Amino acid sequence: MDIIINKQTIRINDQLCYSLRDVKRVLQERPVARLLIAYEIPGRETGLELLHWAAERNRLPAQVSILEPNLRASKVLGDFLLAQGYKLFSARQYLRVEAGTAHSR
Repeated sequence: MDIIINKQTIRINDQLCYSLRDVKRVLQERPVARLLIAYEIPGRETGLELLHWAAERNRLPAQVSILEPNLRASKVLGDFLLAQGYKLFSARQYLRVEAGTAHSR
């Protein structure tokens, strides 16, 4: 399952979600393979706040792609993911690496 969150919309497997509450519920209830996220997202929270929320609950997916066009905001998201043990796979794609291995989940 993929979750896509950008400034205008939130989509979960091509289904429009109307709030971050829906996204958080899905992250808690189902395995999510990939999160595509921007810094500025619908609602009062930022993409960074959502990443913090998911990390605190051990609900970050194995793959996170950053959709943020602003380079500074993109770097903030990327730096957070690196601090969480992700590795930069391509320009804006981060993969979580198992501790002690070079393989992604």
